[in-house]
Amino acid sequence: SSGGDCSGIDFSHVTGIYSTDYAFVALKKDLGQGVCWGSSSSGGDCSGIDFGHVTGIYSTCHAFLALKQDLGQGVCWGDSSSGGDCSGIDFSHVTATSIATASTITSFAENTITATAPVTATTFSTTLIAHSATISTASGHTSSLPSDGLAWWWPFTAAAVLICVVVPCVACTCRPSRGTSGTDVIGCLSRTDSFGCLSTVPKERLPEWAAISLEQLNDLRDQASAALGDAFTSATMYEVNALLIRPACEREGKPYAHIVNGDNLLKAQVFISHAWGENFHEFVESINTAFRMWAVKPNIWICACALLQSSDPRVIEQQVCSRDPRKAPFTRALAQSDKFLVVRNRSVDLYSRIWCCWELAAAHELGFLDAAGCVMVAGPATFAEDGPVDIALAGATNQSDKVAILHHLLNKGSYETTNQWLTQIRAHIAESA
Repeated sequence: SSGGDCSGIDFSHVTGIYSTDYAFVALKKDLGQGVCWGSSSSGGDCSGIDFGHVTGIYSTCHAFLALKQDLGQGVCWGDSSSGGDCSGIDFSHVTATSIATASTITSFAENTITATAPVTATTFSTTLIAHSATISTASGHTSSLPSDGLAWWWPFTAAAVLICVVVPCVACTCRPSRGTSGTDVIGCLSRTDSFGCLSTVPKERLPEWAAISLEQLNDLRDQASAALGDAFTSATMYEVNALLIRPACEREGKPYAHIVNGDNLLKAQVFISHAWGENFHEFVESINTAFRMWAVKPNIWICACALLQSSDPRVIEQQVCSRDPRKAPFTRALAQSDKFLVVRNRSVDLYSRIWCCWELAAAHELGFLDAAGCVMVAGPATFAEDGPVDIALAGATNQSDKVAILHHLLNKGSYETTNQWLTQIRAHIAESA
């Protein structure tokens, strides 16, 4: 159902293959045909789609766009909330170089996005995302946009397709982060905001602005204790989420951190890495212990509170978008944090979960592990004697997440180094244990 079975697919005359997270489309451009397979909700069903005159296909996590540049037309399919419905969009003068997806927005600071003809602000609804921008026309003339810069979305969600003509104010200059010499995308993010230099993105759309205070975490614990009674002593983050966090998110339509902080959003100062299967009371106590000597308590980033929790798994998937773990909200929030706190527990090995492994790998790439005091470890070293960690054995709710993470580590050549750090952190004897 996720595209792993292509038996019966005729690949003759195929000129290109494209994918969402759970579906594929094979384009036969010369024949004006296309064939899709995989999850229908992610674009795996393209029956009824006319592929005649298609010049390019673009995708988000769960939707496709087929552009017919010569005709000034485009057709979309897949999940409507992820860009699968583009009815009413005017594609005249849109070219391949003027189309990007939300999953690539962090690279705008390093790339010039252009259109071969002027595009007016009335074409689509507008959202400010850059300090300044230019439009490159077909004749080579470059004209300035207003100082705010403009981009056009449909619909306005994290996974939506974006048609833009944006060149950010200044190129994002990646500088060595926290003592490292590497200058990759993550390092670049650590020196600006999560969108390179697109600093006018509203705070509520930036994952690092979904932190809570230590007091608010303790309040959540007290609410859970009162609601669960005796059952609280064995409750995990899963139960607390189902009982308190998720219902609040579904009721208010925003993350728990945004609910409790209203207009006064808190920026992450300490990123918390933990496993949801831990005992919730133990989790909270470990965090309190870690900051007991701090006169001023930090704002903490906890994924359960920072993401919009939902009973619909697609809502979570659309926020995470598993194609590139460097662009996941976890990574972007970590890049903006000052410290990285690993919270272990007695119930489940933290590094039996792929995203927990990735968070430490990302912390290494960002330079946290090279700077004194940037990495903290709390909780008991219960699984210290279990032998070396192998990230390839870690579990994942979404297998495509695991594939993307392993692919990145293998390509970067940091697979073995990551395993060594995972083993070391798991075995560390923390004073707070």
